[in-house]
Amino acid sequence: MANEIPVVTYLPFSPPGTPGPTGPSGGPGPTGATGATGPAGPAGPTGATGPTGATGPTGATGPTGATGPTGATGPTGATGPTGATGPSFVVTLLENHLTANVLVNNTAVYFDGPSVAQGTSGTWDVSGTVTVNDTAGACTFNVKLWDGTAVISSLNYTIAAANLGVAFTLTGWIVNPAGNIRISVKSNSVNSKMLFNASGNNLDCKISAKRVA
Repeated sequence: MANEIPVVTYLPFSPPGTPGPTGPSGGPGPTGATGATGPAGPAGPTGATGPTGATGPTGATGPTGATGPTGATGPTGATGPTGATGPSFVVTLLENHLTANVLVNNTAVYFDGPSVAQGTSGTWDVSGTVTVNDTAGACTFNVKLWDGTAVISSLNYTIAAANLGVAFTLTGWIVNPAGNIRISVKSNSVNSKMLFNASGNNLDCKISAKRVA
């Protein structure tokens, strides 16, 4: 390949001319696209606490909670002083029985059987038994436990045949009796009687009295 020889062209020199007047400004170009949002800045300091608001209305009462377990028993208190001694009282027991038969031979009259002389004060618990029969036949007995005025207990009984022994028991209590407490018997037959020893033990007509107050 042959060597190339550079070619230099010389242009005629002209001195610079005077600049022409400035042309009019061009109109604004179109608005560019919005740039991407930059990163968030650091959080600012916490503001001062505002004043406390007014108290709201009281809410409804909630349900009652379950009862808690019973607490431990406290220590026993000291023993109180001994009370004054009450009045003394002696229990009185009285007892009596017939030692012979008693005829019941008037249909209009009560005949007294066993009795006790207890006085006229106090409260008395009394009981007694009488055994009766009639030697002639069937008859009706009226029996009462009393103090000669107030009747404590009573009964009416009819036996069906002669020599049929029957025992009656009466009980009750009386306050401040007016007289001796006794058992009395009346029959509609003049052939009746109270038997002191029909059993052979001598206690078939007996009365007991206990003072309880």
